[in-house]
Amino acid sequence: MDLYQSPKNKIRYPASKTFGTAFLLTGLLLAFVLWLIEDRLLFPMLVACVAVVGVTLASSLWMIIRGFYLDTSMLHAFVIRSYSNGSQASTSRQDSDSEQAPLDTKREETILYLTLSIPEREVRFSRFPNNLGFDAIRDVTSGNADSAAKRIEYYSSSQFQRDIEALLSEGRSERSNSNGLTVHFIDEVISLDTRLFGCDFRYRNSEDRVIRKGKLYKHLKGYDKIQNCLINKYVNRENKTCPE
Repeated sequence: MDLYQSPKNKIRYPASKTFGTAFLLTGLLLAFVLWLIEDRLLFPMLVACVAVVGVTLASSLWMIIRGFYLDTSMLHAFVIRSYSNGSQASTSRQDSDSEQAPLDTKREETILYLTLSIPEREVRFSRFPNNLGFDAIRDVTSGNADSAAKRIEYYSSSQFQRDIEALLSEGRSERSNSNGLTVHFIDEVISLDTRLFGCDFRYRNSEDRVIRKGKLYKHLKGYDKIQNCLINKYVNRENKTCPE
């Protein structure tokens, strides 16, 4: 079982959008103050202050845009399992000609889509003067400030993989656990659309035939391999539906 998920340094806590908003407000405040005192500053000092304001505003916009792609209510991961169809060969395999041998050893891949829900987060700021630094930003969920952080830590822990294996041992249908982890089997890819952050896809399994939506982000490890598996399933579906 090959597990592909986001590296821990790609998961932001607290939200990147929150820090971006704080930077934006700070930049606007600095710009207002600079506008009030620009006549009192020497030219070199004025240029330096304008540069600081520009960097602050640019950083805020970058963090807010980045947050739209990285700050989410759901973490995503994929499992790819490879197996050989040689086990299905008959006992007369040794008597077959050499042209059939590669077919017996052909490896096939199954892909599973894993989602881990993140509790809703409400950001609040502490009172003055404790709200002068970024340490003042707190992530509050149902009275437990660490709940979202603990869910992200679980996603990056070895227990995450053990729970995946436990869910897979329960059967083929979709499975979930108390930590918000859900395993989805991708048997058929209905659509695959490329996006700036990666790609969106729709899929279903062979049991309930329910069409679901999924996302593949470029920052996931093994992005190219996962995308190729999705493309292969999509192409195979197109070939099956096309009349001969």
